[in-house]
Amino acid sequence: MADQETGAPGFAQIESAVLSIAISPAFGTDQTCYAAGPAGLYRSDDAGQSWRSVALPSPDIPVLALILSPDYPGDGSIFCGSQGGVLRSRDAGQTWEVRLMPPPEPTVTSLAISPGFAQDGIVFAGTDGDGVFRSEDHGVAWNSWNFGLLDLHVLSLAISPTFMADRTLFAGTSSGLFKSRNGGRSWGEVAFPTAMAPVISLAISPQFVDDGILYGGTEASGLFVSNDHGQRWSPIGNSTLRGAISIITLAHDFPAEQELMVATNESIYRSTDRGTTWMVQSLIADAFALAAPYGMADHQPMLIGRAEGGVQWVIKD
Repeated sequence: MADQETGAPGFAQIESAVLSIAISPAFGTDQTCYAAGPAGLYRSDDAGQSWRSVALPSPDIPVLALILSPDYPGDGSIFCGSQGGVLRSRDAGQTWEVRLMPPPEPTVTSLAISPGFAQDGIVFAGTDGDGVFRSEDHGVAWNSWNFGLLDLHVLSLAISPTFMADRTLFAGTSSGLFKSRNGGRSWGEVAFPTAMAPVISLAISPQFVDDGILYGGTEASGLFVSNDHGQRWSPIGNSTLRGAISIITLAHDFPAEQELMVATNESIYRSTDRGTTWMVQSLIADAFALAAPYGMADHQPMLIGRAEGGVQWVIKD
């Protein structure tokens, strides 16, 4: 196994649970990342070794979901999902706008952003009980898009890396998995084994248009993979993986680099063959967020957001 904690700040200055970690697309040069949770939003400019609080419109705003623009180094856009709507910053967190959603105000549980955000301005928000909301003006106005979405308890979202061309989006819910092929305007149920739901995490291959690979993590039934754009699903790792699959993280150049990691409520696991075999990477049992900003090779750091509080900076052996 394994990992080794560095002598660096460990849990840093974050004392509450960390639910999300977002990495700057220019991390190799700016070393910027964000961590979010019930106590708000934090920023690091030294690859996650130290953190400072980001001032939000109110100090008691919980941040339940977090995403950066794919053009963050240029546009500074950050989106935070919370109770009632989305917080939007266009200057790397210096100032914020509160963008409320139509009543009854929903709780935002997940966010997804178009790879072509600079051109199309599209952002999606999954909510707990109110379905999916979409903005097509860079996060200013939000409207629900739930035609065909038979379960409005959205727990996870995954957007196609070629969304501008194929308009494909997936939503994991408490009862299964849904797919939109028209930019979220309508939805159809995917033949995911519904007895295995809820689908609490999703990860889509960077080469999805060609390889059709999509992973779905469940609360009590393990990890599943589809190799045909979500039409058929197979369980993987059942002999090794234990606990709810709360996070799935793919290597940056997956599937050429065949590594992925998952976090459960028992351990963090790593596969080097697209999920066929698994090893225990870390015995940390309360990870809510996971990032490998330098890639998944040995001797590179992982950032682990923990339920008990803080971001742990761990070196993979």
